[in-house]
Amino acid sequence: MKVAFSIKSDYLFSRMLTASEMRFKDLSVEFEKSNKNDERLIRNAIDYYNVKFLVIDESLPEETIKAVKIKQEENEKLIVLYFNDNFEQTLDRLEELIKEVLSNTILLDFNHDNTENSNEREPPEIAPVVEIETVVEEKIVEKEIEVEVTSYANLPKRTIGVVSLFESAGSTTVAINLARAFAERKVSVSYIEHPLNRPYVFDYLAIPSKESEDNTYKDLAQMIANDEIKLKQKAWHYKGVDWHVLDSRKKELSSFTYEQMLKMVYNTNSTITIVDFSSNLHQKDVQNYLHQLDELYVVYESDVIKLDRMGEIVGEEKQRKEKVAADFIRDMLEAEENKVRFINAKYSKSLNNKFIEQVFEVKTNINIPVINYRNVMECVWNSIFLYDQREFRSDFETQFTTIIRSNLPKELYRLKTKKNKVDLFKRGFLQKERKVNEETV
Repeated sequence: MKVAFSIKSDYLFSRMLTASEMRFKDLSVEFEKSNKNDERLIRNAIDYYNVKFLVIDESLPEETIKAVKIKQEENEKLIVLYFNDNFEQTLDRLEELIKEVLSNTILLDFNHDNTENSNEREPPEIAPVVEIETVVEEKIVEKEIEVEVTSYANLPKRTIGVVSLFESAGSTTVAINLARAFAERKVSVSYIEHPLNRPYVFDYLAIPSKESEDNTYKDLAQMIANDEIKLKQKAWHYKGVDWHVLDSRKKELSSFTYEQMLKMVYNTNSTITIVDFSSNLHQKDVQNYLHQLDELYVVYESDVIKLDRMGEIVGEEKQRKEKVAADFIRDMLEAEENKVRFINAKYSKSLNNKFIEQVFEVKTNINIPVINYRNVMECVWNSIFLYDQREFRSDFETQFTTIIRSNLPKELYRLKTKKNKVDLFKRGFLQKERKVNEETV
């Protein structure tokens, strides 16, 4: 059951969202993380995200209020709650409505479908509302507690965007290895290569050589662009990730609208969806979609020549795409500062982050150490993830900690490792051997 807020003030929206998440944490309710405060965002929340409840600010423009009323007439299941500055009263009323719907849904459906035969049949018993919780099992393995999460029904779906400020900054490297890091925690993960990117991951993973009868590849972007999709499509699955990537054997798409991107993300069935936008931040449809994300990670490298391309061309109306991208990020930082984070994907101590931090007046959140070009190419040639290489995994795990912790519950932060079991076994064996030797002496 989803709830969306349409509040005029972003500050008040943040307060209401935080208070709601705390108040309703024990109920099966999912909250939209972005403020739906214009007609387009409201329409998308209702049509694509299937929100059940919409809390709307009465101080929004009259045209917006009218649009909501029209949508409510079209969608009988939509419940609209109007907010008029009384914060606590609105939340109290929202809580009443949510509990009422949770407890009466089955009975309401029965009465609606069986009005003619209501005297002939008795209504079914109402099933009690069950709080869905993550099930945690503990197993003792060589004196070590191994935690396995066997149910993820209560994890909210999260959409994470990764974008480059300029070409070859490393957004794809970050996105695919981040997907692997989430997959190692046994949560469902989807990677989406934005349809306007130049196809890359299809060949990187050598998909044609890995397909099987029960694990076939489909180009979801082409299907949506050609209006061929009817039901949710099963993605090609590899290394714990559903891969929605572009077929390099087909002609590249020249356009992909905001609405089409909504459909593409909607077709993923994962807890975590990672969208790789590459260097397409200058595209208007991409910019529009970024507001739908839960988090956005902006990737760059300390190449002063590439960074200089974000500067203005004096006297020219049309600016470089890097300048357009930088201006959009500045605007987004003003409106949604808590959503945007920065990643230096080729960090070196000798090359600091001062330039980028001065340009955007922020600090870089993640610094991934630069990886030798030869190692990168070996992984490309062999279709191997850098994350799966022993010498690089610890660096990725350290730097991805912030992202993982903000998107998963604490039970899933730490990875289970076989190494600990072996070490404990060896330690126990050595202690037993030492004890035997002492008794012999």
